[in-house]
This record gives sequence, C-alpha cells and structure tokens, in this order.
Amino acid sequence: MVSNMKTIAHSRGELYSTRRVENLTDGVFAIAMTLLVLDLVVPQINGVVSDATLWKALTSLSPNFISFTLSFIILGVMWSVHTRQYEYITKVDDTLVTLNTLRLFIVVLIPFTTSLNGHYPSLIIGQIFYPLNLFLLALVTYIQGVYASRHKEFYGQYDETNIRAGQNRSLVFLIVSGLVCLAIIPLGNMAFFGFLLIPVILRLPVFKKRTL
Repeated sequence: MVSNMKTIAHSRGELYSTRRVENLTDGVFAIAMTLLVLDLVVPQINGVVSDATLWKALTSLSPNFISFTLSFIILGVMWSVHTRQYEYITKVDDTLVTLNTLRLFIVVLIPFTTSLNGHYPSLIIGQIFYPLNLFLLALVTYIQGVYASRHKEFYGQYDETNIRAGQNRSLVFLIVSGLVCLAIIPLGNMAFFGFLLIPVILRLPVFKKRTL
C-alpha cells in the first residue's frame, strides 16, 4: 500500500516536506553569521602597550568590522526573507530543493568574500567579489521565490498578494546589490553605503502590505 502511494506521488512529481530544508537552511545561515566574527582578531601589540597604541590598533580593524557588520545585517535580512517564504510553503520538489541548496552554497561563501574585502579594501579584486557574492545571493533568492509562486501545490495557503509583495522585497535587494556592483569601480567601498537604501525603500507605502 505504502509502495503504491509513493509510486503515485512520484508520477505526479514528488513533493517533500519543508521541515528538513528549513532546518538545514537555518543551520547554514547561523554558521555563516557566526564565522564572520572570526575575522575580528584581537590585535597583537609589540613594545609598550598604552590606551593610545591599543586604540590605534583597534581602528586598523575598522574595514574588517564594517564588512562584518554589513554582512551580518544582510545575512539576517536574507534569513528573514527565507523565513517569510517558508511560512506558507509547506511542500517542495527537487527543483526548489536544488535552488535552495545553491543559495546555501552562496551563503557559505560570504565569510570568505567579507574577509577578502576587509583585508584588501583598496583593491578592485578585493572589493568586487563581496558585492558580487551578495548579488548572486539576491538573484537566487528571487528566482527561488518566483519558481515557488508558480506552483500552488507548494503552499498550504496561497495568497497571491502576499506572495507578490514578498517577491518585490527580494527584487529591491537584487536591484540594489546589482547597482553596488556597478558602483564599486568608480566609488570603491563607498558604494557599499548603497545597501542602506534597502530599509529606506522598504518603508515606502507599496511595501507596507503583509509580506512573505
């Protein structure tokens, strides 16, 4: 009986519970956010140690700290997007699982690209991989949301207005991260302040609707 049920489910396009997908995603985001802090190393000071020399050593870590803070906030935002997406998605198929796995691959690269940017903030190569990493994360998240929205069978409760609002939020992050990538060469690390536009844009009336 069970075997027959599995065969029928597979013939229709097998769907899975989101439980394990959510658990894995939460764990990967948590680990990536934790690994970010490992790049903040207590400075070693040679010679006489004073408040002045310690402060100078700490200020030298400012690029790393800024990159850490920005990455932590962005990962938190993207995790909240994931949480909203899976608040209503109760089933997934192989394609959605693959897209989510690709997103997690991009997430675990963020500690590396954050560190690269923190150590080489004045070099284009050091700068460009970080926003590119964030752009790819936003892109895959957006694609995942669009794909899920086209399959009503994934949802326990399908609310088109709610789903569209969630896609618009993901699209804002995608557009801003793309603009930051383009602005890196002329503006350098100043381009990262573009990410501060995201909470401002999301406060516009069009985004006040209930979202995913």
